[in-house]
Amino acid sequence: MTHTPPFTLLLIQHSHTDVGYTALQPTIAHAHARFLRQALEIHQRHPDAGFRWTSETFWAIEQYWRLEDSAGRERLLHAIREGVIGLSGSYLNFSELADLPLLRSVTGRARTFADAHDLPLDSAMTADINGHGRGLATALLDHGIQNLFTCIHTHHGMFPLKRHMAFRWRQPDGRDLLVWNGEHYHFGNELGLMPHAGASYLIKDECDADTVFHHTELLAERRIPRLVQRLRDDGYTRDFLPLMISGLRTDNGPPGEGVIQRLADWNQRHGEQYPVRLVTLGEFFKELRASADPIPVFEGDWPDWWSDGVVAAPAATRLFRQAQRQRVRLRELEAQLPDAPACDTHELDELLALYAEHTCSHSDAMSQPWHPLVEGIAGIKAACAARALEWVEDRLALVRERLGDAPLAAGRPLVWTALNSSTLDFDGPANLDVGHYEYHERHLDRGARVIDRITGKELDCQREFIPGAARWTVALSLAPGERRDLELLPQGSSPALGTPEAKPATPDSRNSGTLTSPHGRLSWQTGEGIVAFEDATGASLLDPERRWAPFTLIHELSPPADGESICGVRSRMGLNRKNPDVIRSSATLQRFLDEERGPLYHQIELEYACAGCGTVRLQLRLWQAWPRLDIELRLHKQSNWEPENLYLALPFACPGGSSVLWVDKAGGMLRPGIDQLPGTLQDWFCLQGGFALCGTEGGLALSMPDSPLLQTGPLEYGERRLHDPAAPTPPTELHAWLMSNYWETNFNADLGGFHGFRFVLGWGAGLTTPVQAQQELRKLDQELAMLRHSAGPN
Repeated sequence: MTHTPPFTLLLIQHSHTDVGYTALQPTIAHAHARFLRQALEIHQRHPDAGFRWTSETFWAIEQYWRLEDSAGRERLLHAIREGVIGLSGSYLNFSELADLPLLRSVTGRARTFADAHDLPLDSAMTADINGHGRGLATALLDHGIQNLFTCIHTHHGMFPLKRHMAFRWRQPDGRDLLVWNGEHYHFGNELGLMPHAGASYLIKDECDADTVFHHTELLAERRIPRLVQRLRDDGYTRDFLPLMISGLRTDNGPPGEGVIQRLADWNQRHGEQYPVRLVTLGEFFKELRASADPIPVFEGDWPDWWSDGVVAAPAATRLFRQAQRQRVRLRELEAQLPDAPACDTHELDELLALYAEHTCSHSDAMSQPWHPLVEGIAGIKAACAARALEWVEDRLALVRERLGDAPLAAGRPLVWTALNSSTLDFDGPANLDVGHYEYHERHLDRGARVIDRITGKELDCQREFIPGAARWTVALSLAPGERRDLELLPQGSSPALGTPEAKPATPDSRNSGTLTSPHGRLSWQTGEGIVAFEDATGASLLDPERRWAPFTLIHELSPPADGESICGVRSRMGLNRKNPDVIRSSATLQRFLDEERGPLYHQIELEYACAGCGTVRLQLRLWQAWPRLDIELRLHKQSNWEPENLYLALPFACPGGSSVLWVDKAGGMLRPGIDQLPGTLQDWFCLQGGFALCGTEGGLALSMPDSPLLQTGPLEYGERRLHDPAAPTPPTELHAWLMSNYWETNFNADLGGFHGFRFVLGWGAGLTTPVQAQQELRKLDQELAMLRHSAGPN
């Protein structure tokens, strides 16, 4: 008789952290602090039972530290040093909204804590989310965290490669992060190893509800031997398997004391064949690194299927992205004050992190969107983005004041210092804003001139009205750190008194037209939209095989079948974000509204009709000094409870035909369909700055400041594309994915309201490499600091 060696199950007990989803965020913060206290109390009652608890996120440690006294803090530190409590270097389970500076900052908190208290920290874990992006790997490795355990939830998503495998995730700089590609975070519960906390979410077998809920010991007897046999049949060669388990079958669940007796009973009966013990994250990786099994190496990005949740709250996501960009600008401006210390962004980073955390709303957000708990979670989530913007703008105001920006006061001169605080050359617009309360009083209502005070030269300028102010724009070129003093001088006599207002758009009888500049030409036609877009040589910048004109809205609605619930229609989508009977329609250009021609830019506003929307307006501004087109989509979205998607067509192409798509993510520029882990998502990507198409004769770059999702796969329902290095699939079409409420849980149900989405397109012969493209995206996103002078000598 052949002896079968024992197969050990290594249980990692934890609480899956959803900041929201099950309760209001403050309630969850207190709960996770209490879970750590409960774990310490369980160990105190059973000091020799091998009890272990792993804190899935460092955020939970922070909550405990905030609420406990010095004695409670010392108990935690002692338990960590003794190996009873395990640390994780993951701050939270993030979507891909977080940029690299934010990821580095919040990941550094765990390292700082561990080093300050002489605690071991070499591992991190994530749960639920379906990917991470190379930015997280970079942040972990930068802080000495060498191991990552993933617990991917495959609802509307998928794991790369295969389950239950280790691989070394190689980064562009050559460093490796050891990854365990794990099972769902409650799989240990499905095996009946936690009394009164069984589950059958993933395993479908003969075990009925009574067995699952009341006889979990039978789940273990039936399912563990089957699991081990299936693994062996599948070629699994290790003699151990790590699995996650929780004290209750819920997210944000407590530790379970009953697991101690359950494992003791199990090991007494089956310990020679299937021993089970509790371990921490670090203990597991120590065993993994000591094992003799070879570990393959893979490189590439790991796109997250679940990052599409960020467009379920497009307005709040826009605020988040603005706050995150302003964080970068804050650091740039602070560098202009070498004698002043940089401010501590701890509070800002926590607000940004809580918004970038993967949870969108309550688990019943789609079935009961009117419930106060649903509205409360979504409201607190959105408030994190708004408060982050408030925080960073407050600090920016202080820094600008130290740099010479004068506070509002009567008699301020119409003089500004334009400062380029970035490390890149600036070539773009500089804006001089004058409040409505100065417009008539300073005799600006009949026109004005802008003077460079150093050279005395008059600069071309163009005026527009923005909320509460008149704006004069000039074109500037500034080196990094360079300043330029500009003065606004009135000319002409004053008209009758009145408050300047933006001129209301009025319909025009024209049904076609053209925007022109020395760098390009754009033509439009009612009923068709943008029909031509060319560079200075006359070469088209549009995909000749495009289905829709550029900047055309595409609306999708998946209606429930007869008798189908509002959640049921969503749950059957699988890896799609729509159903086979999806109703897809595109916007139609109805009429020309407005035009402005000046020395700096030629601008038009067009009105469209689109299903699911009331007002849809598109403003296009073609600049004369640079190959640059500013785009702003303004719309009034109707509210629909049915699952919807809203896309914007971006059918661009490089002169000369062939091009390579590069996208800007937290881990750097990468090529979709090429620079990815095998088996990962190829249909959409969550971007930072935007994307670029690079050809041999030139390229183009599109900055996407407000909306981060780029759809690169087909919109049609069907089998979704997974990356196969042996047969790479290039992107088919490009669309900005602006809105979605497809998920049956967690997402905001209501997409209605007023929304704005900005894009900035640049093109030219100097955009043939990813380095050039990334620099162009940064430049398109640049803003000068405009510092108003105070009264007195200047």
